[in-house]
Amino acid sequence: MATDCRVVIIDDDRLLTDALALAWQREPDMEIVGVANTAAAGLDLTRRERPNVVLVDYNLPDMSGSDAIAQLRQELPDVASVIMTIDPSDQAIMAAIDAGANGFLPKTEGMSRVADAVRKAANGEMLITGARVAQLMALARGPDPLPARPRIGAFEPLTMRETEVLQLMAQGLDTAALADRLMLSQTTVRTHVAAILSKLDAHSRLEAVVKASRAGLLP
Repeated sequence: MATDCRVVIIDDDRLLTDALALAWQREPDMEIVGVANTAAAGLDLTRRERPNVVLVDYNLPDMSGSDAIAQLRQELPDVASVIMTIDPSDQAIMAAIDAGANGFLPKTEGMSRVADAVRKAANGEMLITGARVAQLMALARGPDPLPARPRIGAFEPLTMRETEVLQLMAQGLDTAALADRLMLSQTTVRTHVAAILSKLDAHSRLEAVVKASRAGLLP
């Protein structure tokens, strides 16, 4: 069977990377194409291998995972990224979102959960529950959000349908659930999501929701 999801792992925890490599040998649609123990080495590896997804530790020896993702976003915007962290604090999560991460995973998650998350990231989905999205939206709106809010009206206006899709994204709905709720095809939903991300200058659905919340585009 052809490999559908090629993954680079950037993490200095060799026990974790070895465990993932062993576990994913049983996943026919996934391949770890490389492992790096520093951000610099991981960036070079990602440039060379062009994976679908990069799985990044938040705490790396030479820079934060969010800084590494921000650099990847500038160079390889089509590569999805997932942050892994022992302590998913609000500050760490918001930094990852602002860098363009598709989502985050605690390092306590099981191997099958990590594999499913990587698959979802490769398909552009958010890796977060609706309840957690609501918490992050509240954090983004202040009183002292991290970082400064963009100006309301700074984005190209969304259509009524795009606004509807965005509101449902903020509830944590994935593509299939959006399609069922709106009685649209998944292809049409993805087209609307792509337009939303373009208008909000967002790299991921999660970033789009947080940006829209900061700008007052969501209730």
